Amino acid sequence: MERVISGRRPWDSGETIRDSSAYEDLAAAIVLQAVKDYIRDIRKMWNPKLSVRIKRATVLETEELEEFFYSPWYDTLCNIDPGKLVYNCRLRAEEQEKESIRKQNRRKVNRLLKEAAGKDGIPQ
Repeated sequence: MERVISGRRPWDSGETIRDSSAYEDLAAAIVLQAVKDYIRDIRKMWNPKLSVRIKRATVLETEELEEFFYSPWYDTLCNIDPGKLVYNCRLRAEEQEKESIRKQNRRKVNRLLKEAAGKDGIPQ
């Protein structure tokens, strides 16, 4: 596991490096899952097909994740600036959404080209 996250460890009371490493891995996994959930929720809010009820629930979940990023517990788990993390998550969500739209458009163009080729009697 890539060690991107580090920080103050309240459990440093003489454990071996291996024990401490397990705590660091757990802290990294907690923050990483929160980041993945945050990016997913941001992208979900951009979906125009979702109902208002689902969007409201997504907004609440996003706010809860932002509260976590600015909480003392997050500060205990890692030392990444929460403002930068939230900003980078939003950028990542935007990049992923743009790529998703590009893929959808490519598939649509390919489908339309195949349909047009079939109607003209041109072999594919």
